[in-house]
Amino acid sequence: MAEHKKYIEDDDLALEDSNLSNKQVDIKNELDSKEISDLQDEIRKNANKQIEATEPRVQFYDESNFPKELELPETLKEDEKAIEVYSQAKKLLCGKESDLSQREFDYVKKCVEVIITPSEDNDESNERDKKYESLKNDELTTQVNELVSFGKDGSILEKQRKILGIKNKSEEKLFHISVLQVEDANWEKITNAPDMFCRKNPNGENVIYMSTAKAQYLLGLRKDSGEWEKKGNEKMLQHEYRHTQRSFSVGKNSELFRFIDESTTNVTGYRYLEAFLAFLLKTTDDIEYHDLINSYNSNNKKEMASCLSKIADAIGGLGLLILGGKKSSNCADSSDGIEDLPLNEGNFNNNEWLQFAETIFSLREKNDSSWKEKFKINIQDETKSLKYIEVAYHKFLSLFKNKIEDSDAPFTKDFFEILQSEIERRKKLGEEPFYKDI
Repeated sequence: MAEHKKYIEDDDLALEDSNLSNKQVDIKNELDSKEISDLQDEIRKNANKQIEATEPRVQFYDESNFPKELELPETLKEDEKAIEVYSQAKKLLCGKESDLSQREFDYVKKCVEVIITPSEDNDESNERDKKYESLKNDELTTQVNELVSFGKDGSILEKQRKILGIKNKSEEKLFHISVLQVEDANWEKITNAPDMFCRKNPNGENVIYMSTAKAQYLLGLRKDSGEWEKKGNEKMLQHEYRHTQRSFSVGKNSELFRFIDESTTNVTGYRYLEAFLAFLLKTTDDIEYHDLINSYNSNNKKEMASCLSKIADAIGGLGLLILGGKKSSNCADSSDGIEDLPLNEGNFNNNEWLQFAETIFSLREKNDSSWKEKFKINIQDETKSLKYIEVAYHKFLSLFKNKIEDSDAPFTKDFFEILQSEIERRKKLGEEPFYKDI
């Protein structure tokens, strides 16, 4: 976010306005903690207004001068998701949120360019496809594709096909599996990709790539294969299969909303994304996480667009686009997300996840200052167990590397305090804790 949006520390403010600081010191001796907090908020608001007044104004577009090269092309005018995201971005570029910084404006413009620009073949991508083809193990590839074929009794993908409502072969998008003659130990070095991944080949068909070891686990050919390894690899395959059939992503190479995509696609490994989105949506009364899941599973593009619209209602159009540009993981490739997100500035101990979370929660505060009260009530939802909340709590701490306390993240701190309070409340009601140290 722009510098004028970050909170200004009281000590810094005192150096700039000694008269106000002296008054604050006197008042602190008399007021209770709530009144002190209210005074601090007022000081920050006044200081931020002074900073805003000195910054140059962004030159927004309007309908009369909106660049033709940024208009939505005809090819996307039936894509409900793209239309919704584009509409949110265009409103921002035309001054809907007049306090955008130049950096935020440029980021929104970049999002529009990603949405409207058609994908193109490039030499790097073509070379990668050729390399993968040269590494293919034809025998294992044939065996694994037979293993997951449609209509085969006991197929690994049978459950996911039912969840997605795919009842016959004609309803299934084309995909195939390619087994590469690469051992797990060398996989990342050679592919620069996760253990198992999906990408489109030059013909536009989705291909799931896996190593020889993973194929052997699935086929039961490994002598060291236990039930845990087999189930783990089956879940990875189910996850990648869901990618071939459904998508929340938007953009020429599906850059935007991979964060939501990985969460709703998830069978294993992305629970922290699910928990972050689930808890964020618990701060509203208008959308639940299961709305995302239901629209994804049913492939209902209109409902997907509606979900994105409701998220924008909660965190603003800019918040929606920042969420859209967030990479889904550290090992994501260049087609996942957008570089240089316009996040809040301040001390976040060099932790981008914490910086991202604080940015989203601060935008939530900007759009609805009652979000914390809503979260306190909605987190009591009994469909989420104490174990679920505790595991998410610990995962968030891991992502933030326990660096919240001495950071400029007041809203993230509030978020954690509400989670802690809910954990304690449930313990008192007799729910068995999963962890003993919270």
